[in-house]
Amino acid sequence: MASKTLKITLALSFVVSLSSASVLAEGSVAVRDITENRGIANSTPVAPSAAAEVHELQQPATELKDQPIVEKVLPNTDTKAKETGYQGWEVDAAGVKISCVNPHAACAESEKVLDTLKVLFRAYSRGDLETAGQYMDDDCTTFDEASKSLIVGRKAVLEDMKHKIHGWEVSDSPLVAYTMEHPYCRVDGDMAVVSFVAFKEFGGKHPQKFKSHCTDIFKRENGKWKKLHYRSNWKEIALAASTGKTAAGTTSTGTTSTGTTSTGMTSAGATSAPNTTSTTKATTPK
Repeated sequence: MASKTLKITLALSFVVSLSSASVLAEGSVAVRDITENRGIANSTPVAPSAAAEVHELQQPATELKDQPIVEKVLPNTDTKAKETGYQGWEVDAAGVKISCVNPHAACAESEKVLDTLKVLFRAYSRGDLETAGQYMDDDCTTFDEASKSLIVGRKAVLEDMKHKIHGWEVSDSPLVAYTMEHPYCRVDGDMAVVSFVAFKEFGGKHPQKFKSHCTDIFKRENGKWKKLHYRSNWKEIALAASTGKTAAGTTSTGTTSTGTTSTGMTSAGATSAPNTTSTTKATTPK
């Protein structure tokens, strides 16, 4: 347990040291202190004391794993992102469109970290927890603001993810898109931090859109990058922010969606009517 505590402490210290030197230019994303309290509300809290008692993971749904993956390159439009030569990408897996827009790799090793992040998101979208687990440290953690508890250990983190994936499958408002904007990766020795702004969109009966500032910490072991910690901060935003289109691609009718702090990959809210407010709850996608 002492070694786990030491890993977590080192990871937090690493992010704090990098945060003070973050770039704040337009189009870039600052590395954020993961200890920052912004009112996150994750689903399926798992207390640290229960981490060792998590049951073996069930096999992910075969209908998700068997879905073909369609992938394409997204040319960078941001000047700084263009300088690195690392291209954005878009993956359509199991009906969920995952995009990485204008990634910024600070060095060659940063590209390997961003590639690892890509593998993880592809696995999440298909319910392939077996593959995702191969890119997570045994002592991987994530913080649950709703319960103010730390989810500790790879099995516990994957169990939490399994519940979220199940939510996608049964919801009448499924996840249709997840976008990472300007992911910035910085490597320092065997530790790396990736920070980005993320958007997730739900379609179906109750279209919604959420935004979060995300921080992922990776650790290199035997030449392989594995996720050590991650944190997000999901808040609902208006569907028709600037394009006049909803998450489902239909024309907006002037509604406003200003809900409570939301986290998760499932959605059970109601569509807001003109000049009304929707108060919804969802689970976190990370």
